[in-house]
Amino acid sequence: RMAAEQETAFRKLADNQTVNGGWPWFPGMPESEYITRHIVTGLGRLIHLKSVHPDSNQGMMEMIQKAIAFLDQEMLKDFQELKKRDTLYRKNNHLDASVIHYFYARSFFRDTYPFEDSMQEVVAFYQAQAVQYWTGQNNYLKAMTALFLNRMDDGKTARLIIKSLVETALRSEEMGMYWRNQTSGWFWFQAPIETQAMLIEA
Repeated sequence: RMAAEQETAFRKLADNQTVNGGWPWFPGMPESEYITRHIVTGLGRLIHLKSVHPDSNQGMMEMIQKAIAFLDQEMLKDFQELKKRDTLYRKNNHLDASVIHYFYARSFFRDTYPFEDSMQEVVAFYQAQAVQYWTGQNNYLKAMTALFLNRMDDGKTARLIIKSLVETALRSEEMGMYWRNQTSGWFWFQAPIETQAMLIEA
């Protein structure tokens, strides 16, 4: 039954994926980078946890490959626009939640679908931004940054982030390990339960 439901879910995803490789919020709408990142992240987690197996689901991997091509193209376009908009872009902080989310999603498939040559400048720029500006992020995004940097061979910075998170944590017998500076909000990276889960993952 679980296998049948999983197959039905994958078929729905495949049916809703646009020709460009992205997914919309609802059928008939334009594709959304945000929704596409969430779906790629979810599939990456399922593979990482061995809940689904790439070798036995070629259709799923084809979906992911198309989605990654879409996300890479959108990131490249955004980066080119950034360079036009901000002539001092290398000296300014451009590390935001969408960039961190993209690299977290992308890091699940770094080896399976390596970055194209056209993406090398983008990757190098934002990796340097993550190293320089991670301290300004909230706990959710710090944990996400640590995870993607570690997968991209920067264990040194990842360990610094984890050390900082451990040092700022509070511990009690009743509450376990938690953070006083954790504030909730309307944005996806401010959700309390998801934040705690991301911190545990990191």
